[in-house]
Amino acid sequence: MIVGVKSITIEHDDLVGNLLGFPPEIVELMIREQISQGNKPDVSVFQEKIDANFAMGGFRWSRSSDGISFWSKIINAREFDIFYEKYGIKNKSQENLISEKMTEEPKIQISDVFMNEYESRIKTVDEYLSKIKTGCTITVNRISGKHRYIYLNKLDGRDYILVCSYSTFSSIENNKRPAIYCVHKLSICIEEEKIELSLNEISKKFGIPVHLIKIKEKK
Repeated sequence: MIVGVKSITIEHDDLVGNLLGFPPEIVELMIREQISQGNKPDVSVFQEKIDANFAMGGFRWSRSSDGISFWSKIINAREFDIFYEKYGIKNKSQENLISEKMTEEPKIQISDVFMNEYESRIKTVDEYLSKIKTGCTITVNRISGKHRYIYLNKLDGRDYILVCSYSTFSSIENNKRPAIYCVHKLSICIEEEKIELSLNEISKKFGIPVHLIKIKEKK
């Protein structure tokens, strides 16, 4: 990253970690917000945590000139087009991609690496979602931390799912409308599948009488 008196230049070497796949123009805007809110220009902050707030060395979405909705779409949903539409500039990453394809020597583009990783993670999440049913409890990563939700359904043709607030789920029984949210698949925390065994099943498996089995608490 090169920071001048009036300019900020993000280089391809800066687009690593959580910034992998992000257009340099958007990262430049993130650095500008970082500076405008009183923090030092430091791209490594976003490499380690893409949604780093002011206290973490980044910037607060609610205090930025573009607002929470804009940055949520950029950071959480990777809807980069809204940036180019709003600021009326060309996507340099796309121009570079076209330029590289015109050369004789094929090269791996950062966008290709990002998409391969993105599709792989989406496939893993889809496999997880295929094993659970509506009404199951899932954990979702939000800006404020991990939260538990009730899984409702997938949105056809989109990488989003519908979930219901865990705390208001019981209100359905009282004919009240629960809080329903639309979240991106990649925000789901995939929990390890747990195997439930009864004492009788353990006894049969290891040939030990039930009365001699004592479950040791995990420390």
